[in-house]
Amino acid sequence: MIVSFRSRRWRMAILLVLIGVLAITYFAVRGAGHSSAKEVSGATNEERLAFINSFGWTVETQPQEEAQVVIPEQFNDVYTAYNELQLKEGFDLRDYAGKTCTHYRYAVTNYPGEENVGISVLVCEGRIIGADVASAELNGFMHGISEHPQQEETGSDQQETAEPEAAVSQTQDEAGSDS
Repeated sequence: MIVSFRSRRWRMAILLVLIGVLAITYFAVRGAGHSSAKEVSGATNEERLAFINSFGWTVETQPQEEAQVVIPEQFNDVYTAYNELQLKEGFDLRDYAGKTCTHYRYAVTNYPGEENVGISVLVCEGRIIGADVASAELNGFMHGISEHPQQEETGSDQQETAEPEAAVSQTQDEAGSDS
């Protein structure tokens, strides 16, 4: 009977610890992702460049474009999808619905294997409220500012992947000559 009591006590203690850890993790991640994004100042060009550079991107020092945009009160499918991308980056455009913001687009100079790539930064009330990396090509792409292309897109890595293929081909040729 004493063993049974201790066993239940042990299980209850483990369960409480797990619930506590999950609760702390949930609130830490939720709070850190949301509030830290709102604390990024983007009032000056230098602040926007520092923000972009903090993600490993290199851009021209002056924006290619600067335009006033209004975040709509009601999001259509395009804005909903775009906000999903922003939510992954810790931003939420719903907080700025109906407000006029400034859109800055900077030319990226270090995107591997691609030209005509830009970084868009949305600034409202002096704060960065969203950012993305996108190609202006017809069949282009868009992703969050913290995402980077896969390494195999660079020339040196393409050579590394070609070498194993050659080794496999040579091994197959050797195996064929043994028969």
